[in-house]
Amino acid sequence: MKKITLDTLSEAYILLDELGISSYITEGSISVEPRELVRKLLAQKKAAAFISIISDLTAEQAGALSLSEVIDLVTRFFIAIGSELSMLPGISLNQGTANPGQP
Repeated sequence: MKKITLDTLSEAYILLDELGISSYITEGSISVEPRELVRKLLAQKKAAAFISIISDLTAEQAGALSLSEVIDLVTRFFIAIGSELSMLPGISLNQGTANPGQP
């Protein structure tokens, strides 16, 4: 995963906002519902684009990843931004309770 810069965070926000789930990173806590995230990324064919934003991979390289590799990258991204943003007053990290490996 690449370093999270303002550009990375902005690009991720724009894509998540297009999917209607930007609240994952803009509410008072970082809260991700893994099933909803995966469903929306796949349904809108945005998974490779999102991975290319948060990693050093191109969209073509991201498209060749396995689901477990995608889950790992996405998880590390949200943990990293949650950790950084939780240093701000009034922000906390709430990880989703759903198990992304389960249907």
